[in-house]
Amino acid sequence: MYGKAQVLLLPTKRLYGVESPALNQKETPNYFKIAWENRGIVSQLMHQKIPDELLSLSINSRFGRSQNQLHIHMSCLKKDVADKIHALNPKNLPEEISLLGNPYKIILAATLDPSPFRLLSGKEHLNSERMAKKTLIVTQAPEGKFYLLTGETDLLHLDWGSAEELQDHDCKSIHP
Repeated sequence: MYGKAQVLLLPTKRLYGVESPALNQKETPNYFKIAWENRGIVSQLMHQKIPDELLSLSINSRFGRSQNQLHIHMSCLKKDVADKIHALNPKNLPEEISLLGNPYKIILAATLDPSPFRLLSGKEHLNSERMAKKTLIVTQAPEGKFYLLTGETDLLHLDWGSAEELQDHDCKSIHP
């Protein structure tokens, strides 16, 4: 997917993707936090300030990506996806939400520390093989918190585990 408002964060260290064991090591940089701290790049590309609740960071599963180098997509959320996510009550979140026909589990995190990679693998006790099936998208929640939405590859139902599908790389909700 291409678009004028898509930025990729790529580590200089060789990491294959969401399943890379190094992402669980304390010495590995927190790539989601770094990407969020640099989210203003998307606003610069669009020549206007994009509200944080419309910005997102995503990583695709091993099955939903085209590159074997870890990269985080920094972009806008699709308007209907943003509307559905931000209509949720953070004090009473459902365990799961359907977005574009695919199920996503929701976690409300106070910060991006620890790294969403570490949080996800630790919370669900995932090894590299199971992490390879995971896709993850992060967006702003109320009160400076974050929604972490995780999906999983389901090849039987043609779900490749690509949270990037929830993003609008042209930011049409901001700039129709």
